[in-house]
Amino acid sequence: MSTLRRTLTATLAGIAVAAVALAGSAPASAASAPPAPVVGAPASTSSYYVHNGALFLSGVAEGDVYSSLFSFDGTTFTQVPGSPVGPTQFHTLGDELIFEAIVDINALPSYSYGLFTYDGTTITQVPGPFESPNDFVSIGGVAYFLASVGGVFELWQYDGSTASPVAGGTVDPRYLSTYNGKLYFEGDTDPTPGEARTLFSYDPATPGTPAAPIAGAPVGASELVAYDGLAYFGADGSLYSFDGASTFAAVDLTPATSAGALTVFDGALYFTGGTSGFGNVFSYKGGTVTEVPGAVTETVHYTEYNGSLYYLGFANDLPVMNIITAGQVSVLEGSPEYTFNMTVFQGKLYFSGDTDDASNVMYVYETEPPSPTSAGPALASTGLDSAPSCCFSPEHPSCCSPGPAARRGPNGHRLLRREHDHLVVRLVVNELEAVARVGLDQLLREPVEVWCERGNRGEAAHLAPANERT
Repeated sequence: MSTLRRTLTATLAGIAVAAVALAGSAPASAASAPPAPVVGAPASTSSYYVHNGALFLSGVAEGDVYSSLFSFDGTTFTQVPGSPVGPTQFHTLGDELIFEAIVDINALPSYSYGLFTYDGTTITQVPGPFESPNDFVSIGGVAYFLASVGGVFELWQYDGSTASPVAGGTVDPRYLSTYNGKLYFEGDTDPTPGEARTLFSYDPATPGTPAAPIAGAPVGASELVAYDGLAYFGADGSLYSFDGASTFAAVDLTPATSAGALTVFDGALYFTGGTSGFGNVFSYKGGTVTEVPGAVTETVHYTEYNGSLYYLGFANDLPVMNIITAGQVSVLEGSPEYTFNMTVFQGKLYFSGDTDDASNVMYVYETEPPSPTSAGPALASTGLDSAPSCCFSPEHPSCCSPGPAARRGPNGHRLLRREHDHLVVRLVVNELEAVARVGLDQLLREPVEVWCERGNRGEAAHLAPANERT
């Protein structure tokens, strides 16, 4: 076995200054207080959406039975006059807020949903022979959406004045998304329902050309998410990349078994993976899929806030807010159950949650944004000509990757964060990078050493007092 080693002479004197700086510069945001119900919020809130500097939502006013449209400026809730019942599916088109709502609640039990707009003063219904408009996306000042006509869903468009069907859109479309100026969706190429669903595209620059399936696309397709110069989507139980023209490539999902709820966070593509029911959280970066340790979820939506990723996870079998920061999972202290509608507004995270007495209660949570970390003094060169990139954590004591993946950079160490009685330190020695969790009491006693080894079981990262390394 060959050994690549470097002793870090990090005595208390050598690390104390950076440790003090660390206290105010942790990448994980420090919470000012647990989440709390928002005072004055309407009951049964949902569909939070930021538009023109205000937070819009659906809620039930005191004394009312049905939900209506509210705006919130960070202090005061205002019930929008003339609101239809059940507003949802909010979307911005220019200066207008467009949304779906019940046309006539008095038509029970056969009421329908229509398309409405709000210009800041007046709510107006957009006429059209369609029902249940939803899944809005915009390209070039035109909103595209799904709507039911005679019980069959079609692709429609609204240009701010008129709604009309999109050519080639009568294929039971689902999962609208945009990429490089084009509209993409899953459609059915066979009259038999669900027999041949695949990825379709529509180019608004050539409106005379109908939407059509893309040759070579896999079966099924979720929303496209742009990442690292390509579009990614889940389909046929796998994850695919697409160059926007004609090339599709399947990603080796191992250890995941499917991919959904894709979102870009911290330079990686995160997604929910699993066969059914509860799933796990995975990240994809540099061609490798990695499971986030301890992350279990049934979420279909992730929200980034102040350097962390928030989602509906679990703690003690209860569905509560979970947080991913620097690849580590934690539970939001004081989180209510069944947290949804996570939306960032005015530097705060708003969401709904259930209590013992009510459901969909509006909550607010605030943290301080992360500050940049401070670099420590440089380390001397060891003459190592190559080394793997390594990391060390309590959950994964060894997780090294091949040398080509190692980051280049000057020798040195950087304190990443403090965890109770430990410091998390990143070490760089030539092409070696290691992340180690170092006990403060250990630093008081003696220098520590980090090294990587190659053996018949691959690479391994190690950390120990220098006098224990032979």
